[in-house]
Amino acid sequence: MSLQKKRHIKDNNITTIEKEIYYFYDWLKNHAKLTEFDEFENLYNTYKETYVSQDYKIFVAMEFYEQENVFITIEGAIDSVAREMDLPLECIRIDKVEKGNTYQIMDEILKQIQDNRLLIADITNKNANVYLEVGYAMGLAKSRGIENQIMFFVKTDEAGDVNVGFDLQSYQQNRYKDIKELKEQLIVQLKVYYSKLIR
Repeated sequence: MSLQKKRHIKDNNITTIEKEIYYFYDWLKNHAKLTEFDEFENLYNTYKETYVSQDYKIFVAMEFYEQENVFITIEGAIDSVAREMDLPLECIRIDKVEKGNTYQIMDEILKQIQDNRLLIADITNKNANVYLEVGYAMGLAKSRGIENQIMFFVKTDEAGDVNVGFDLQSYQQNRYKDIKELKEQLIVQLKVYYSKLIR
C-alpha cells in the first residue's frame, strides 16, 4: 500500500511511531526531494536504518541449535513492550540479518553489538560464541565509560540449578524454567530499562 493511500487514517488512530514515520516521509519528499519511498515497506526499512536511535535496537546473543522457541519468545516479549510503550524496538539476531552472501559473519556480529545499545544474552549451555559476544559488549561498555547494557537469561535444570561460567557468576541473571517464565521476566526487565531511558 502506498503512503498516500494510508494518509486518510485519522490522527487519533495513529501511534506516535507511525506519526514519526509520516513526518520522516514528508521530510524526504519535501526537503530531500526523494520520491522512491512512496511504498511503505521501502520507507520503513530506511527509517529503521537511518532514523531510529540505537537505543531501540536490541541484539540477541544466544545458541541457535534447537532454540528457535526461545528466540520467538524473546522477539514476542520485545514486540509486546514496543506496543505497550509505543517504542520502535527492533530485535536483531545475527542469522536473521539479511546481508547477502559475501559479508564476514564475525565482522557483522561485532558491528551489530557496536551499533545497538542493549544486548540480551541467553547464556544457557555456556555457548562459546555467546560468551565471546558478551565479552565484546562488556569491553565496549568499559571503553565508552558506561555501565554494561546486558540482560542475562539462563534456563534452570530440573533441580532449579544453573551452570554458568565463573566470570559471569557475579552478574545478575534472570533464571527461567520455561519460555512462559522467560517472556514474563523479559517484559518486566525491558519495561524497567526503557522507563529509565525515556524519562
